[in-house]
Amino acid sequence: MGSGSRSFPFDKIGDQVTGTILDVAERQQTDMKTNEPAVWPNGQPKMMYTIRLQTDLQESPEDDGVRHVNLKWKSLRAFQDAVREAGQAKVQLGAKLSLKYVGDGVPTSRGQVPPKEWKAWYQAPEPSAGIMDSPFGGASQATVGARPVAKEETPDWAKPQEDKPPF
Repeated sequence: MGSGSRSFPFDKIGDQVTGTILDVAERQQTDMKTNEPAVWPNGQPKMMYTIRLQTDLQESPEDDGVRHVNLKWKSLRAFQDAVREAGQAKVQLGAKLSLKYVGDGVPTSRGQVPPKEWKAWYQAPEPSAGIMDSPFGGASQATVGARPVAKEETPDWAKPQEDKPPF
């Protein structure tokens, strides 16, 4: 996974990021309190997926628009559901992904922050694009050359209409 990409923050309900998948990597989560690698009670590592996206976001002239999102728990489930809804068995580099923070769930215990609720949309690349497949369970390090989207306006495929796919 390349370094230097910015994380998309999802600070408030309605925040959404849309872009082309550059790569997918599996990595172990970090415990928020201890900053140590997170594990389940049985000792198995808690894993998550990081997806780098080529977006049309640009915060400065040096910003290449690449953002990453970390998928675990509910965001991972929303992503997996979107891939299945698109009729795909695995994630493909070069596919379009849109991930939206749609609301807050119910905390699992008293004093905890409510979990975020997610909606995701996935569109596989054209078969003739020559894009490498990346199995979702694997840690792909392949990178696909990205073409930045024009900055003037949001492309039509990235404009969600109600709960319809933004593509």
